[in-house]
Amino acid sequence: VILLALATIVFAIQTLDKGGAAGSAVTHPVATMSPGLTSYEWNDQTWASDPVGYLPRLLQLKSLGVSSLSVDITRSVSLIRTNPSELDGYLTSFVHLVKEAKSVGIGVTAVGGDPEWATSDIQGAPDLLSAVAQVEDMLGPGVLKGAEFDVEPWGLSNWAANATNYSLAYHQFVKSTRSDWLQRNLSGRLGLDVQIG
Repeated sequence: VILLALATIVFAIQTLDKGGAAGSAVTHPVATMSPGLTSYEWNDQTWASDPVGYLPRLLQLKSLGVSSLSVDITRSVSLIRTNPSELDGYLTSFVHLVKEAKSVGIGVTAVGGDPEWATSDIQGAPDLLSAVAQVEDMLGPGVLKGAEFDVEPWGLSNWAANATNYSLAYHQFVKSTRSDWLQRNLSGRLGLDVQIG
């Protein structure tokens, strides 16, 4: 019965995406510690230019039982590095999205990731946490549900040949990201992907 219900919700969410905004990402429910479902928004083009225009999507998700939305803000890392003058506008749009989501009862987690953050680009995670800290400064503590890192170095094309070195690097990534999170005294939860098996 539970699997049938989840399959129905996945179908409903995918159906919404077919009629949603151009380029909107398919969202998938996942198990969470809190009641309700979590949906992921991987495409910042669906909200960055008009966070208030995303409200109908939030209402659709809420009607399907979604209580948590994980939103990819990886672009903030690129903006920090290449176009810092656009960063404030981008993060302000994200803050508006968080407020819109909260107004309909959906909590938001910031998501970011690149497999190379755990291998060759070790500044990626600190840059993302810097963006999350700026968002928390704008919102106040406790409004953003936290940050999640979708790094997954096992997805790199040369993972098999470098599994041991990449695993050690990922272990260091987890330790340093947790340490950075704690030093910044950020509220909410810190999520890190772990592959089992």
